[in-house]
Amino acid sequence: MHESTMPSPVPPPRGPGPRPRRLRGAGRPPVILVALLVSAVSLIGTMVRIETAGPLLPMSKAMDASARPPTHQYSLPRDPCAGATVDQLRRVSAVLPSTGVYVGTSATCDWSAVFSDGTTGGLEISYRSAAPENSEDPLEAEAAAIRRYRQDTVQFTSDNSHTEVEELRYLPDLGEQSMLVYADLNPDPRTPSPMALVFVRQDNMNLTVTAYDSFEGTEGVPDYRGDEDVLLDIAAQALRNVD
Repeated sequence: MHESTMPSPVPPPRGPGPRPRRLRGAGRPPVILVALLVSAVSLIGTMVRIETAGPLLPMSKAMDASARPPTHQYSLPRDPCAGATVDQLRRVSAVLPSTGVYVGTSATCDWSAVFSDGTTGGLEISYRSAAPENSEDPLEAEAAAIRRYRQDTVQFTSDNSHTEVEELRYLPDLGEQSMLVYADLNPDPRTPSPMALVFVRQDNMNLTVTAYDSFEGTEGVPDYRGDEDVLLDIAAQALRNVD
């Protein structure tokens, strides 16, 4: 007998197995991570630009620096008495000028004067140039002049001052800072000493125009309001006298 040689049946191929579960977010970076990477790249690029272009100033300071005009460095006048014209001096009967010059710091000019109310006294123009030691920075010189202006005027503006101020007015059209003051600087009421003063600051230069009485030959209390226009004109001329 012969055995059958028919091949055994081949089992059918297996179907595809179950697909593996894909974890949420697998195969792509998380959105937060992408955002952090983009921010880091942007920051590095900004730092590179800052490093190559120089230090970055705060926006407000950069805008202020570009908006304001450059600060001028004024020198003391060669002739302090040229701070008043002949016509201006004639209006207060000013004669006998005398000068005082302190190299690099201040200069003054004084006249004997008779004011419109009959007061016999004097007229003075004083200049003070701010120049910090070991520095040629005009901004530092201007800052020193601002401090000087505050020191000169604080006795008239402070509530704690004992100076009797009759009137104080700011003058927006004269220099960068200026004021007109009528005040009595003598604390003794038995000997009043009224004065009229014009304070002006421009960049690194401070100047003051003062009208005062001489305590002799004057009856009553001096009143300089009749000479206010000429005092303001002299202050403007004194400012033009510096360069």
